[in-house]
Amino acid sequence: MLNLRNAGNPTYKNWTAIVPCRDASCWWICCLDQSQASLSQLLISQILYAGVCATDVEMTKGYREFHGVMGHEFVGRVVSPCDIADQLVVADINVRACSPPCDPCGHDRSAHCVARSAIGIFGHDGCFAEYIALPRQNLYVVPPGISPRLAVLSEPLAAAIHVADDIPSDPVGHYPLSPARPISVAVLGDGKLGILVAVALLTDSNRKFEVHMFGRHRGKMAVAASFGANTHDADEETRRRWSFDAAVECTGRSGGLSVATKMVRPKGTVILKTTVAGGGGDIVDPTFIVVNEIRIVGSRCGRMSDAVERLRLVGGLHALISAVVPLRQGVDAIALAQQGGVLKVLIDCCDTDDILRSELDP
Repeated sequence: MLNLRNAGNPTYKNWTAIVPCRDASCWWICCLDQSQASLSQLLISQILYAGVCATDVEMTKGYREFHGVMGHEFVGRVVSPCDIADQLVVADINVRACSPPCDPCGHDRSAHCVARSAIGIFGHDGCFAEYIALPRQNLYVVPPGISPRLAVLSEPLAAAIHVADDIPSDPVGHYPLSPARPISVAVLGDGKLGILVAVALLTDSNRKFEVHMFGRHRGKMAVAASFGANTHDADEETRRRWSFDAAVECTGRSGGLSVATKMVRPKGTVILKTTVAGGGGDIVDPTFIVVNEIRIVGSRCGRMSDAVERLRLVGGLHALISAVVPLRQGVDAIALAQQGGVLKVLIDCCDTDDILRSELDP
C-alpha cells in the first residue's frame, strides 16, 4: 500500500485524511512520504471534492477490512510537473501493478488485473484527504464545461453506464424483440447509483431502454423521472408478477437479489450491484433460477472515458448533490450520507468553496 501516514518530505505539508474505524469516527493526520521509490512514478493531485458512496459506508462496518485512507470518487487538480499539470482530473478506481501485462490487462479488462489495488478500498489510500498520489494512466482530464462538483459523479456514472454492457441486445433469447420495442429494465433502489443507472440507460445512444425504478423516496425518484423513468413504490416489487427483460439490483442491502430474480421473465438478466459488509446473507432460490434460466451478472466498474463524455452531454445531474461538507467535518459527512432522503454528499477537501469560488462553480 502507498502509505500516506508515514512522516516524510513535507513538501506538501501535513494533511488531514479520513481513515475508517468501526464507528467511522477515527481521524489521522497524514504526510506524503516522497522517499518511497514507487512515488517517482506517481502524480500528486490536490483533492477539490470527494464523494461519499455506499461502499464508503460499508467500509466503516468492516467491508474489505481496509485500514487506509477512505474514498474513491473525486475531482482534483494535478500539482506534479507533467503533461497534465494544473488540470482538473478524475480517476479510474483500479490501480494496475502487473508487469508484464496480465491476461485481463492484455484484453482491456484492467478492472480485473491480477495485481491491482483499488483506491480507498484495498491496497491504495483513497481521496478523503487533501492530496492523493496515482499513476498517470489512472487520471482522466475533465473537459471544459463540466463543473468540479459534477465531475465527482464520473466514477459512479461509469459504473452505471457499464450496466448496459451486461444487458444482451436480444435480452430474452428465444423471445426475439421487434426493432421498435425497447428493452424493459427494472432498477431496484432509488439511491445515488440506482438513479445514475436509470439515467445511463435512458441516455444511451445505441439502444432504447424502458426503465422502471422501484424505491421508497419520492424525492429521489423524481430525479430519475425527470429523465423519463417510470417510478414505483418498492412495495410493488412483490405485489404483482413482473416480467422485465432485465433487473438491476441497486438496493444497497441484502435481500435485493432474491427479489430481482422474481422480477425478470424467463431467460431474463439480473445485474447485481450491491456490496455489503459480511456478504449480506441474501437467500436465493436456485431452483427458480435454473428452471427459468435466469442469467445473474455481477457488475462493478466502468470506463471513465465514457463517463466523462456522458457528463459533457447530459445535464440535470446537479440534483443528485444533496450537501457539501468540509473535510474537517468529514465524519459528519459519512453520517449524513446514511440518512433517508439524502443523495450524494460531497466532501470539500481543500476549502474549494471558499478559496476558489471565483474560479470554480458556485
